Amino acid sequence: MIKRIKKIIASTYQKLYLLRNFQDDFDRVRCENASLTLDHLRTINCIEDAGLSVFSQFDEDGIIDFILKRIGLNSGTFVEFGVDDFTESNCRFLLEARHWSGLVIEGNKKAVSRLKRRSFYWKNDLHVVETFLTANNINSIIAENCEANDIGILSVDVDGIDYYLLEKCIDFQPKIIITEYNSVLENKLPISVLYDEKFSRWNGNHSPIFYGANLKAFEFLLVSNGYSLISVNSAGNNAFFVRNDLANSGGLKPCKSDHIFKKRQFSEMKQIAGWVSDDENVDQMRDYKVMNVQSKTEIKFSDCL
Repeated sequence: MIKRIKKIIASTYQKLYLLRNFQDDFDRVRCENASLTLDHLRTINCIEDAGLSVFSQFDEDGIIDFILKRIGLNSGTFVEFGVDDFTESNCRFLLEARHWSGLVIEGNKKAVSRLKRRSFYWKNDLHVVETFLTANNINSIIAENCEANDIGILSVDVDGIDYYLLEKCIDFQPKIIITEYNSVLENKLPISVLYDEKFSRWNGNHSPIFYGANLKAFEFLLVSNGYSLISVNSAGNNAFFVRNDLANSGGLKPCKSDHIFKKRQFSEMKQIAGWVSDDENVDQMRDYKVMNVQSKTEIKFSDCL
């Protein structure tokens, strides 16, 4: 009986090993095909036509490639946090296909464990730090784990205190900043959730679509610190900023958030029992407190509608 159980366990591990190898081989082919596609798209002059997804959630991979070609940045270092196990992320294609080095920061222990079992972890120059980020520790963590003064891309997506984290690490002056914005917070006033180191959109204390900051808040922060808003993705949840000196040299035209703001084209809440629409959730959020990041005052969310 024991021998049979051992045989079953060994067979299971072998199948898992083969499955993981198959996934790695499949991902390698995806990289190769995407690289060829992007090389053929070099003649595109409009960033809105450049979208393509390889490992990004939506069309971020193509937009990133477009920007990099315009500013003449072929290699570099990225810092990305809020990536779970890095399977779906903004910078994985750069790591595997363009041979960038990177720093990933993730607080989910199980996600980090899954990440470290993937071949892209040991085959590439990828450093992973398992920790929860706060405004007090983010700069020291970045400075201790990468060439902080030469960051090519900073990608921010923690579904929480994103604005306050970015406000701190803007001191490193990365060349490109990609940040998730929450279109449910509209775009009339520059607002963010209040700062709370233990903030979680899933803790049940508030609507799960109440998190992060809106596009106008990130525009206020980054434009005042020497960046140009260049584009948003087609799904209406990621914004792309480029440092002014590089945007100018690359012929990238600055945009206003009022002109390019997009409402999100998806709802991850559909997979949750008892799902209600964004509009219904917004009605529940009217009395929530938010921070006007420009005036540094707390206001009701209803004042922003």
